[in-house]
Amino acid sequence: GGLGGLFHWLFPTLQRPLYLQQGFPSLVLSHLLLVGVSSLIAVAIGVTAGIAVTREAGRPFRPLLETLVAMGQTFPPVAGWAGCSIGCFPRCNGRSICNRGSR
Repeated sequence: GGLGGLFHWLFPTLQRPLYLQQGFPSLVLSHLLLVGVSSLIAVAIGVTAGIAVTREAGRPFRPLLETLVAMGQTFPPVAGWAGCSIGCFPRCNGRSICNRGSR
């Protein structure tokens, strides 16, 4: 497609930087749907848990919930680790962000 040259420049170490089996717009829509649904689930669980621990019956669970939230905030996003581990971050000023996959 028309984006082939751009993706070859962004990911020079990959022989096929585009997923050729499905169209790019289809993949973007699938990704947005997946992110949207998972975000809605996470927000629903978080808001429900937050409301629950502010009520009398849920107050004993507040320290547990605060600990779980603090633990969750210490882990970086999975996408960042995955992108770095395979060396596929886009170039920044002609160099790869990670050492793996640089020119």
